[in-house]
Amino acid sequence: MEIAAANGHVEVVKWLGTQLPGACTSRVIDSAAGSGHLEIVKWLHENTQARCSFKAMNIAAYNDHMDVLVWLHENTGAGCTEDAMNGAAAKGHLNVVKWLHEHRSEGCSATAVEEAA
Repeated sequence: MEIAAANGHVEVVKWLGTQLPGACTSRVIDSAAGSGHLEIVKWLHENTQARCSFKAMNIAAYNDHMDVLVWLHENTGAGCTEDAMNGAAAKGHLNVVKWLHEHRSEGCSATAVEEAA
């Protein structure tokens, strides 16, 4: 299920989520979020007991999935770590770095500047 979510296979995820609810874990949602599949993230959040972890926002930030990042921020309590801004800086995603700075309090580590270089 995790691989289906990461690859954006919405119908497969929905079927598995309905037939095998125990297969829905935070790793499934985190994988979908990190790959930018907002529709899957929303469906899992609304239709299963699984919830994302802080890794969802971290990976979404690293991969420049702003729509996923904003949705997670507004609809879940999972949050993120300084790895979100570190990763976004390392990948050159200035829009994500600015958004995280304005909307989150985790900040970044001292290595963020080095990683951005």
